[in-house]
Amino acid sequence: MKKVFIVLVLNVFTASAVFALVVQSTIPQNGTANVPLTTVLSATFSTPIDPNAMFPNGYPINIEIFHPDSITIISSSLSSNNQSAYMNVQLRPNNDYVAIILGAVTPTGDSLDIPYVLNFSTAPSMGNLQVSGTVTINNSGAYRAIVGLSRNRPFTEEDMYIAQATVVQNQQGNYSLPYTRPGIYFPVAVIDLDGDGVIDLESGNDYFGFYDSNNDEIPDSIQVSNTNISNINFTLRSIYMPITARQRLQVANAIAQTMMPNPQLYFLYGFEVDSIGRADAWAYYYQSNSVNYIAGVYVAYLFTSADTTSENPLPPNMLSLPQNWIDSDQAMLIAEQNGGASYRVQYPNTEMYMYGGNFYWLDSAWQNRFIWLVEYYVPEIDLSLEIYIDMLNGQLLRVTNTNEPLRTSLPQSIELSQNYPNPFNPETNISFTLPKDHFVTLQVYNIQGELVTTLLNRRLNVGTHTVKWNASGYPSGTYFYRLQVGKQVMMRKMTLMK
Repeated sequence: MKKVFIVLVLNVFTASAVFALVVQSTIPQNGTANVPLTTVLSATFSTPIDPNAMFPNGYPINIEIFHPDSITIISSSLSSNNQSAYMNVQLRPNNDYVAIILGAVTPTGDSLDIPYVLNFSTAPSMGNLQVSGTVTINNSGAYRAIVGLSRNRPFTEEDMYIAQATVVQNQQGNYSLPYTRPGIYFPVAVIDLDGDGVIDLESGNDYFGFYDSNNDEIPDSIQVSNTNISNINFTLRSIYMPITARQRLQVANAIAQTMMPNPQLYFLYGFEVDSIGRADAWAYYYQSNSVNYIAGVYVAYLFTSADTTSENPLPPNMLSLPQNWIDSDQAMLIAEQNGGASYRVQYPNTEMYMYGGNFYWLDSAWQNRFIWLVEYYVPEIDLSLEIYIDMLNGQLLRVTNTNEPLRTSLPQSIELSQNYPNPFNPETNISFTLPKDHFVTLQVYNIQGELVTTLLNRRLNVGTHTVKWNASGYPSGTYFYRLQVGKQVMMRKMTLMK
């Protein structure tokens, strides 16, 4: 038998056309209980697969096995005719498992027609309850979507633990999740629309969905007791449709209220803002008089994340935002009419960011003002146009051309340069200058606002310093590097292209 490693990475594959390649059978069969603790899992395809094919993870077969902390993979292989795949595993007693066969191709390039879901257990019996409903996409049934019951809330845990799963097998989008045990679950679904074998939610090419009974765009749970549950319906959408700063502010406020009593919004900024004032995601920072930490809440169209571990980006004595600030689309319209639109014409590769808050240190007359700062940034020449607008009445306050990075704290003679090269693969250099010895923290965040890595966290001498980041273990996309020196914070964007 030919040796092949089957990785446990979620790479869902669906296709728009019907091909001959399907999973004909598995051992154990779907719904099998009392599976031996040491066993061989196998899947037989309708036709031989190409052992030399490579999905983005570098292997010819993609499979996801949930509950990975209770399984040990001893070996994996293909049959001599390349039609069956085997995985020798060690399981734990009284555990339920979900294995999803996600992708394979034939030597002629035909792709797996539909994912295959295998639910099995080492317990004496499977669950005997059922959750059912309909999943739609663009007003049609989400055929080939994978539907699952997650034990934890999406976006708030490092990984979703799927207790049961199935594949939508019909054009109407109807699904049924059998073998369900009593418990609390978050119904979710995902589909690979572009058929590239990878769930790439950040690009907007692939769609995700969750159960949202009250339409507040926050995942809701269901409780399975002693009866079947039906009509658990939801829709798949891109999680990165652009939104204005106020469009999901209510969601951000609700999340902040779970993190601290009486949260007050102090600062917000938008990622990848368009000329209409909509961003792929917004970050909101909250403080409360009764706690000594910052709550950072990151919200996209369907994505939410939050933490209280970030360094405080707020300078002392910053005022909290009032309720009646104008939305980002109104502020962007003012910026576009006062030099922004012509700047984009002059520099077609301009990137746009928006920041809102009480930036009192920028002007002595702004002690009690709340400012929208619209930044037009040209990375190739490290040039920016910054337009300052009153957040309450829309008054244009200042238009400034600068080659300095945005400072979200009291200004000092500290310089943070654009990384080079940019875009990069897989290494880039980040340089900054210190006017005196200081303790420095340099961190990298992804576009969801999640900390990726800490590059520096120590005291450095005066002068210019360069730090190399090797991103070979990270996916392509937009990242932000954040320099904190004392109370001063600077941030720039970089792009990893593999």
